[in-house]
Amino acid sequence: MVILLNTWLKKASLLAPLIMLAAWTGYQLTKRSMAEECLRRDPTSAGVQKAVLWDRHHSTYHYYLGRVYHYSVDSPDIARALSSYHKAIALNPLVAGYWLDLGKAYGEACETRSAEEAVALAVRLDPRSPQMQWEAANYWLGRGNREKAFEHFKAAASFDENRISAVLALCWKVTSDHERVLRDVVPDTLVGNLATLNLALERREYSLAGRAWQRLLQNSTPGFTVDRMFAYIDALLLQQQIPSAQRVWRQTLAKCGLNRETPARSAPTNLMYNGRFETEPVNGGFDWRKLSGPGFAFSWDGGNHRQGGRALRIDFNGSENVDFYHLFQIVSLGQTLETPDEHYELVQTDEPAGPKTRLARLSHAFDSGAALSRKRTFVFSYGLRTLDLSTDQGVYWEIFGYPNNQQALMRSEMYTGMSPWIRRDLEFSIDDSIQSLMIRLRRVPSRKIDCFLKGKVWLDDVVLHERSRGSSDDRL
Repeated sequence: MVILLNTWLKKASLLAPLIMLAAWTGYQLTKRSMAEECLRRDPTSAGVQKAVLWDRHHSTYHYYLGRVYHYSVDSPDIARALSSYHKAIALNPLVAGYWLDLGKAYGEACETRSAEEAVALAVRLDPRSPQMQWEAANYWLGRGNREKAFEHFKAAASFDENRISAVLALCWKVTSDHERVLRDVVPDTLVGNLATLNLALERREYSLAGRAWQRLLQNSTPGFTVDRMFAYIDALLLQQQIPSAQRVWRQTLAKCGLNRETPARSAPTNLMYNGRFETEPVNGGFDWRKLSGPGFAFSWDGGNHRQGGRALRIDFNGSENVDFYHLFQIVSLGQTLETPDEHYELVQTDEPAGPKTRLARLSHAFDSGAALSRKRTFVFSYGLRTLDLSTDQGVYWEIFGYPNNQQALMRSEMYTGMSPWIRRDLEFSIDDSIQSLMIRLRRVPSRKIDCFLKGKVWLDDVVLHERSRGSSDDRL
């Protein structure tokens, strides 16, 4: 159908609605623009009130005005805040933030039931918002309701893992039952359990750290890597909980799908991990630890090795008088190969309370007074080669008790100059109170004028095993 606009009256009747619509739209846009300008120039109550006058049908400005009244530092006005919040909600009842602040205002006005209903409705409107759950948790915490607070803290941490540390810190402040926090608040995820474990280690709550570790073990945790447990293993070592550290190490390797332990076995057994350097060390736990430093570099040499497919090579570039301690491994000695017998020696100590004796075992420290200590004998074997290793101070192996024994239990000969592949077997004995060792390649700085270390060292086939009493075979 074609409408003929052949008179000015017909044209005007059709254009008038369009003109009115354009004018109304322009008016609304002008009001909104003026309201925003008022807020930009003056964010105080006066500016917000002007914005409301310009656009009283926009819920946001009533909400802003309510917050100004509510959170004023100088003179909060809860009654006006409630009025403004209600106006905002009347215009737009589906904004969770409006209900949340309404609930807080009711709480300050001591209208508990209304406050709780408003906060609950805010959470229902936006249940997956970490911020909303966080705010609700803090509200209930302020009301003394830990059960509801912990419920919302857990939701906040579940929806946003970046909040887990903050949730833990706050919950640990309000309750000393940190195991309950782990059980009821922390999400059973990699980030949640690791955050708990690390905080427990920082606070020296090793039992709680163990529970967090058990939760990690029991669940599938994509993204878990072996280095996540280094701090826990080191903490257990420093607490001389060597069997526990060894157990966590084995569980970690299994969880990561790694197998660095020598197959079991008939004695003698290699107590070291990755002794032939066939796999890349993980740089922690009970594997080799390689530290970076000036004047040297580590690399792998597949064309020059004694056993297996490659050797570890250390290149000293001649730029430093190197104080080298950068390659070592912590070794758990495990249980003795022998059964208890009469082979003990008396260790005498002084104690005013009088002498007393007991058998020193792996899981106990020595008592003061007289104690009985049994010796264990080990054989340390290694392959080594050097090329043009300069200065009077070369490299050598040394073994310490770990973590407390500062005196070397064994030192190898020093290697300088040029040497083809050699194999050495060194025997040493220790008290059975020592549960773990540090085995370290060492070089002390030279005091000569020509002191900068240059040359190469190759290492391969490093073995530590316990020699059974009466055994004549000291080698693997």
